[in-house]
Amino acid sequence: MPFFQKSGSTLNSSRVNSTYLNPGLQLVGSESFAGVMNAQITTFIPTVTTPFSAANLNYRLVIQELTVGTAGTQVFLKMRLGATDTTAASYYYGGISLSDAGVATQRTAFGTANGMRVGTANNSASGFLLCATIDIISPFASGSTCFMVEGREASNNGTFQGGGTYLPATSYDGLSLVSASAMTGKMMLYAWRNP
Repeated sequence: MPFFQKSGSTLNSSRVNSTYLNPGLQLVGSESFAGVMNAQITTFIPTVTTPFSAANLNYRLVIQELTVGTAGTQVFLKMRLGATDTTAASYYYGGISLSDAGVATQRTAFGTANGMRVGTANNSASGFLLCATIDIISPFASGSTCFMVEGREASNNGTFQGGGTYLPATSYDGLSLVSASAMTGKMMLYAWRNP
């Protein structure tokens, strides 16, 4: 619904920010990284101390121009609690990869500790870079965390679409991108504003 200022009423910053300027996503933090096998967001907007909090229910992670040291390396997303990545074999996901030649490959994992699959990365900035958006549903709530991934994979200029869940009914306050090869890239985390 459009915001209308009534004649004679007071317009304050809180009202403008909550109903007019920021109706959807708001930036939580971002991180540029180079040569790491585990990347976290450490640069936040001033009032935030951890990526996930009770202030928001759902989030969107954007991964931009990611390369790895070894071509064909898979990249995964893991939940964090404090300084620790989750290691329990409780990630479940399924998805489909589609190459530019129209060849489709099913990818599923049941009870893996690797994390939620994001895609496959290349080792050359001049090649096809891994880019993705990941919706993360209810990571801070004490229940299962759901994921939806859509992105461009590095191999064969393909795409990956998938979804999954992390089952432990636990609250998490952060995330990690992990791979078996050193990664270079950038990620931005946005929060969906609560209704």
